[in-house]
Amino acid sequence: MQTKSNKKGIKVVYFLAIIIAVYYLASVVIALVTLFAIFCVLFYVFWFLRNPTRTVPEGDLILSPADGKVIRLFKTTDAGPLDIDKGILGGIRTTASEISDSAYVLVIVMTLFDIHYQRAPITGAIKSKLHKNGSFLNIKKEEKSLSSFNNEKNEIIMSGNRHGKEFDIKIIQVAGYLVRRIVDYVDVSQKVEKGEQIGLIKFGSMVLMIFPDTFEPLVSEGDYIYGAETVIAKY
Repeated sequence: MQTKSNKKGIKVVYFLAIIIAVYYLASVVIALVTLFAIFCVLFYVFWFLRNPTRTVPEGDLILSPADGKVIRLFKTTDAGPLDIDKGILGGIRTTASEISDSAYVLVIVMTLFDIHYQRAPITGAIKSKLHKNGSFLNIKKEEKSLSSFNNEKNEIIMSGNRHGKEFDIKIIQVAGYLVRRIVDYVDVSQKVEKGEQIGLIKFGSMVLMIFPDTFEPLVSEGDYIYGAETVIAKY
């Protein structure tokens, strides 16, 4: 027959057992979270930020400014704002009229597994730069884009020379929806060589290139292209 003191002792044992079990489970959770955090840091430093050497082809070429998949390639004659929609992931608003009255727009999407450095598509000079932070937009349904978030972007316009005549190209770095951080390595009036690094998108998602329609694109939607290696057009 159990006495009151024995019952109290059993309750104490149960209570201590619960405390030990909770402590053990908490330790396991903390260990798993710590391991996951370490994995994320290592993945970001050694994989996401990897920067392999590229073999830049010679000749009068427009090269891809980034690695990724071509999701859109279209011609525009729109002199007003141009909306590039990313659905629930936001979008950007830009213009093509300062490049040409009729221009091609190349949209490259990057995943976590792509190289996130950007490279100069041509040899030339940096004509201008324009950085804009992300913001929420009040966009009506009848407008082109139904996106409610304007992603952080950095627009770089380069000038090149084609048979003695100057032309411009716009490269747009677009940061991700949640983590927004764009870095560029160039200054206005700086001379850059084709294939030279011009920037990095940390947790980036998209790169655009706008160029005159006097150049005929050599890539198509759905193609996977490589920065500083894939030829977009010849001149």
